[in-house]
Amino acid sequence: MVLFAGCSSSSQSRPPEPAPAIEKHAAQADESRKMPAENRTSTEVVVDHMFDRPGLPGGTVGHYKKGAKQWDLVLVKSTSPGTAATWLLDYENELDGAKLIPSFGGFFGTETLGKGKGRPVFVFTKGVWLAAVVGLPQGDADLVARDFAARVGLK
Repeated sequence: MVLFAGCSSSSQSRPPEPAPAIEKHAAQADESRKMPAENRTSTEVVVDHMFDRPGLPGGTVGHYKKGAKQWDLVLVKSTSPGTAATWLLDYENELDGAKLIPSFGGFFGTETLGKGKGRPVFVFTKGVWLAAVVGLPQGDADLVARDFAARVGLK
């Protein structure tokens, strides 16, 4: 009884509220086969939260270098084209200076989160895929994205 009396508290303080749970996603497969090999320096599979965004699962990132230019290609698989489109619109809302690229159905802007913060990004969908070119100016990103999109569409 003495033990319980020593542990009781007369203060009315509440325990801290738990932090909101961050959604966990299923592990993603290595999709580097859908990325061009030319100028690629490495690839990695991100386990969860691509672009450090809680709403996105993980995916594959390819790192590239040609001369002084360095960029990344990003590929995230969704369960449906509608989900990929939702991710694209959510991502667009988080880009700084985002502008629609009508000929591609994607957006170009500046990354605002994570390791890529401050880097230019061109993000688009291709069926069930959310894809991005990170680190290149718009003209260069457009050319790389066209080749990338063609590869993503291959089985």
